[in-house]
Amino acid sequence: MTTLSLWQALTAYASGAYAEPLGTKEMPVATMSRVCPPYYAYLPSAYADAALAWFGDPMQMADYTRFVRHALWYAGEYARYAPAQLHGAKKSAVGFAPPSLVFPNGCIDWESIPDTDTFWTEMALSGLSGGGWVDPDLTTIGSTSWEHHRQIVIQENPCLVTVRRRVFSLITSDATLDPYEANPRRQFYPQVVAPLVRLGRQSRNARQAWLRVMFAFCAGKPFVYYSEHTPDPAIIALAAEHGVPFLHLPLSKLPAEHVADHRTFLFAQLSSPQYLTLREHY
Repeated sequence: MTTLSLWQALTAYASGAYAEPLGTKEMPVATMSRVCPPYYAYLPSAYADAALAWFGDPMQMADYTRFVRHALWYAGEYARYAPAQLHGAKKSAVGFAPPSLVFPNGCIDWESIPDTDTFWTEMALSGLSGGGWVDPDLTTIGSTSWEHHRQIVIQENPCLVTVRRRVFSLITSDATLDPYEANPRRQFYPQVVAPLVRLGRQSRNARQAWLRVMFAFCAGKPFVYYSEHTPDPAIIALAAEHGVPFLHLPLSKLPAEHVADHRTFLFAQLSSPQYLTLREHY
């Protein structure tokens, strides 16, 4: 095996060079996920008693942030040219909505698009059972995702690296998951994530309960619901209760390759020195 420095491994992966010899560009997402990005293998080992925490992959986090911002931007552009499809929009003398409507909040129903990756379908997805709320600490947006109850371990040493699968995500540009955010209004965790965790696992009307929390957070502001399925009228009524203009768009309106890319993500258990090393070379 050729010995690479962390920087060489990271640069090769970022440029796509690492994928070529393995042929992973033609492989489905889950098959690609079994191949851990090489730079994790070159991190220093954690000390025996080192405190560990879960971190997202820096490259994926940056790409996912751009994806979320695009999804919210697209909703505003769509509502601008099709304002009649916006539930709860206030009519005025010039029409349903202002010329430039900003959507700071939304959700993504990832499972509404059938997965062509047989690795996941063979695991017999069990709806909303199991799983929990998870997402990396994004520093410029807020996102929390109900994850699939199964995880894939793709590396154990020198650090544990897993692949997680998003089922349903709540997203916002009004708050962040930055643990150092000082403004309480910009803190997504205490306003949305913590209440969702307290709800626990619900088998009936789970999404209504989740969206009740989210609508309370974004009361009075537009919300886009990305799903191939038409939302339940009860969800639209719930948005109206909170004064939330509600727009439903098919998930297929977003680029298919980006939806596939961000349906799964890497989550690694790292010590502080390991994470700082990773960030230093990113």
